[in-house]
Amino acid sequence: MDFELLEKSNPDYQLPDYVNGEFFNSGPSKWSMGDRKYQHALDGFGRISKWDVKDGEVKFTSNLLDCNWLNECKKVNDLIPGISFRTPSPPRMISKIPFVDIVSSVKYFDNNWVMPWRMPDGKTYVSMTDTPNYL
Repeated sequence: MDFELLEKSNPDYQLPDYVNGEFFNSGPSKWSMGDRKYQHALDGFGRISKWDVKDGEVKFTSNLLDCNWLNECKKVNDLIPGISFRTPSPPRMISKIPFVDIVSSVKYFDNNWVMPWRMPDGKTYVSMTDTPNYL
């Protein structure tokens, strides 16, 4: 979702001239898929938000992290098996075969990020993950 300009809550207030730049915030933001919900704050799907302040105007952009984990969950409209801080509600299937859930998580779980990096073109941002995708 993109928003061009944020409305001023106080039209008489002007931002100081030195308040310019970009501010990024990242964290979990969507805690459900289909009928299943995560039960821990850190289990949510990742979101990156950006505030861009320039010449007294504030622009806001916010998007879910486009990642394999989100896309695989969307395909089945459910939270696919994997590792989470707390069991989702209703509980999802857990394999009795050792390490199967971990392998599923490693294959798809790229829902975390370390930090966004601005590329040399000055417009593109890449957010890197420290989750290994292969065993």
